Amino acid sequence: STWAESLGLAANSGPYLAGAIFLVGSLLLTVFLLRPDPLVLSRRYDTPDAPGEAVPVHARPARAIFADRTVQLAVASMVIGQLVMTLIMVITPVHMHHENHSNGEISLVFMAHTLGMFGFAFATGWLIGKLGARPMIAFGAALLALSSVLSALAGNVLSLSIALFVLGLGWSFCFVAGSALLTSALHPVERGRIQGANDMLVAVASGMGSLTTGAIFMAGGMVSVSVVGLAMTLAFVALAAWLNQRRAALAAS
Repeated sequence: STWAESLGLAANSGPYLAGAIFLVGSLLLTVFLLRPDPLVLSRRYDTPDAPGEAVPVHARPARAIFADRTVQLAVASMVIGQLVMTLIMVITPVHMHHENHSNGEISLVFMAHTLGMFGFAFATGWLIGKLGARPMIAFGAALLALSSVLSALAGNVLSLSIALFVLGLGWSFCFVAGSALLTSALHPVERGRIQGANDMLVAVASGMGSLTTGAIFMAGGMVSVSVVGLAMTLAFVALAAWLNQRRAALAAS
């Protein structure tokens, strides 16, 4: 940007500088205006109203928690959703640059993607509350599969925008529904530790997607990236079906 160049920075570094400024602003808002603290609220809601009702609860070992089929499904939903999204999302600007699209067109595609990720979060949460987390995870996986196909076939800005919008929306359903399912499977004394471990796994998946998508793209272009994303999504669908089957069998026994 001309603004960045006027400061002696690289031409495309303006958004990074603006992002850093906004991050500092969000940090200040969180530190000084987020009252009451969410941790205080969670403890208040988890505390029995009447004295003498509290029963000491000991957290299960991490191994036992991650052996729970519901926990496995929830974590897999978030990890695979993040991995598939990162694979396709990260390489799309490179693909568009190779196809001689302008920075403005690339920005437009990512506006659509961001809208899919966050623009309908309220509707995602409402649907999870109405229909349950498991059906919404399945719907999110279907959207991820659809976006993989669309991104392979996309040949212009409009079709890429649709593909990336669907990709973001699929990630939103998988992540929000997975988070809700994970929370429901944990006792309050277990949540901080297990949700932290889950966040680490999601971050690792994101890093793996970023590190590998370039090599996949170099091997076969956008089609190869989309095929890998589709394969991972279908593998997750198979895993989810197996986990649900095992859970039903255990409940029936």
